[in-house]
Amino acid sequence: MDAVVDDGSQALFQFQSPNTPPAAASSAIATTTPARSNSLGKPKTQASKRNRKPPPRILPILSAAAIAGQGFISGNGTRMLPSQLVDFQRQLDSLNLPVQIPSSIPPQMPSSFGEESIYDRLIAFGAAGAEFDSRWFQYFRMSNPTFRKLLELLAPSIASRLPPSILPDVALAAALYRLAHGAPYATVARWFGLDSPEAARLAFFVVCQTVCENMSMFVEFWKEVELTQMGFRWVSLPNCCGALGFQRFGFENKELGTSGSFLVQALVDTDGRFLDISTGWPGTMSPESILRESKFFASVQQSDELRTVPAYDPGNGVLFRPYIIGDPSLPLLPWLLTPFIAIDDEVTNLGEKEFNAQHSRGMALHSTAFARLRARWQLLRMKWRDDEVEFLPFVIVMACVLHNFLINAKEPFPEECQELGASQQREQFPVYKGVVDERARWIRDKLAHHLGRACFGRMVGKSSA
Repeated sequence: MDAVVDDGSQALFQFQSPNTPPAAASSAIATTTPARSNSLGKPKTQASKRNRKPPPRILPILSAAAIAGQGFISGNGTRMLPSQLVDFQRQLDSLNLPVQIPSSIPPQMPSSFGEESIYDRLIAFGAAGAEFDSRWFQYFRMSNPTFRKLLELLAPSIASRLPPSILPDVALAAALYRLAHGAPYATVARWFGLDSPEAARLAFFVVCQTVCENMSMFVEFWKEVELTQMGFRWVSLPNCCGALGFQRFGFENKELGTSGSFLVQALVDTDGRFLDISTGWPGTMSPESILRESKFFASVQQSDELRTVPAYDPGNGVLFRPYIIGDPSLPLLPWLLTPFIAIDDEVTNLGEKEFNAQHSRGMALHSTAFARLRARWQLLRMKWRDDEVEFLPFVIVMACVLHNFLINAKEPFPEECQELGASQQREQFPVYKGVVDERARWIRDKLAHHLGRACFGRMVGKSSA
């Protein structure tokens, strides 16, 4: 799977077939989303307040405090949680002093680490065997062995795209740190020994490009369909091959203020893996339009892959072909089953109620996958600035690919992210009210009847017990 930008299409980024050649994405991306958004807002007017300099008489005091603070985190950074380190550094940078705060410890504040970067110190801790993996995991969301496997996959491509002064392992570590903690480029440069924020920015986007191009094998819908079906069987959705839904990612824009957004269409399995990603769609587009213009839709409609998956036989004479469950904003299709729409807030029979209940459980997996994605990679929780918004679709795909990579590597979900990774409320898009496919309606009715009978059997079994 490669990064693809469709000429003439509204999609900015779709992650699809491994046979599709990479495109020059940035120029195509820059021509879309802002013009398609609808609600105009007023630009913020707080910049002048933020940029005001402190009165001259307290400058020496602030400078001394800032240097002391910088010295403290230079000498003790690896003893702090990464989130604490980023917040502390932001506070120092927000002082906006007219003199530059040194990134290394001044001579009067000696340290056993000298000029070493945080990355160097983590390697040193590893050599000494002291709390190595826990620190590595906190900084990069993965253990050192998994980091090394990832580096082995990416190092040749990273090295070919960066100047010799930026080593592949440093670039990868710096990019993961920024993705995991939302650290500014200046902080990333300071703590990973890079020459400047521009060098940190270059390293980040080179790693982003390399992940998207070299790790396509970690996002493949057709690769393990049978395992996906097995997972959904535990959610009482026999022969289901995934949950299809949408997520919104915000950005700041001169014309739109803070109301700009992209929509991401994604298919997930019961483990929270992303099986297909299509991102960069203007936030004002309807989910139905996004679906019909996506490569995923074309691949399912035109391919026999889904039809070759064995049908499920519940033993009542009706075979259920493979299907996907989808958001109510999408059309009901033979391979895409949406919930029954309640009349006066009530569905009419047990089968429909049971189908909707299991469908809701399945779609909750979609929301949880994105909640955990944002919690693990906290850069995605931030609104992106206008000057970098063209890269946001690529960063989202990188985050999804690495998310899958870590699930496959059996890396645990970070404890400090558990609360943020709890299932978030799904955005309610307008319900689809177009033409209904009658064959799809028949398939959904039969599945609902099957689920209703199973539910009734459980109820009888409980009452007799």
